[in-house]
Amino acid sequence: RRPRVAILSTGDEIVPVTDVPGPFHIRNSNSVSLAAQVRLAGGEPVPLGNALDRVDDLGAKIELGLKEDILVLSGGVSMGKYDLVETVLKSLGAEFYFDAVAIRPGKPAVFGRCRDTFVFGLPGNPVSTMVTFQLFVTPAIDVLGGAHPRPLPLLEANLTKTLHEKPGLTHFLPGHFEWTGISPEVCPLSWQGSGDIAALTHANCFIVVPADRQDIPAGEKVSVLPRLDVI
Repeated sequence: RRPRVAILSTGDEIVPVTDVPGPFHIRNSNSVSLAAQVRLAGGEPVPLGNALDRVDDLGAKIELGLKEDILVLSGGVSMGKYDLVETVLKSLGAEFYFDAVAIRPGKPAVFGRCRDTFVFGLPGNPVSTMVTFQLFVTPAIDVLGGAHPRPLPLLEANLTKTLHEKPGLTHFLPGHFEWTGISPEVCPLSWQGSGDIAALTHANCFIVVPADRQDIPAGEKVSVLPRLDVI
């Protein structure tokens, strides 16, 4: 059967997408994008809304999510004072397999198991959330649905603009991939970091920059990860 995937955002600043946000509010775009990604990956989304940055509220909503096959949380997994996800999960008996990955965006991603439910804590910034879902949650949905985990559908394309990135982490940069003549090309898009959800409206892929590369000149072949909605 299709795995049921509970979706829970976190943060006092998060308001429903239908609300008009105040000066210190952010619309809950992750609840929409994650539900779409779950469907594209073959799962059944179970939206749980948003948990406040309080142990009692977060714990109660996590308990609801633990009734499903997979629980995906967004936000609350960094090192800030109000990042409570790991603390609350530990109090409920969770075992963690990793709590950081060497990628950007998405470094603070968390994966573990609590009781009989696999749990993913994804960073709250929307680009990070989408990248880490595609990399880590999609294979879990495959396995729990009875399939072999699909390999990353990496393509090769000629880079149209020179890239300069800090080494040490593998980068997933928003890009636009298209065929021009006989060769595919990919253009890096201007973006303002992992909170820039508007840049994703123009992106149909992520350009993968290896951790040991700093400068990649225009014309060189690079790996491209198509977004789930264009595969």
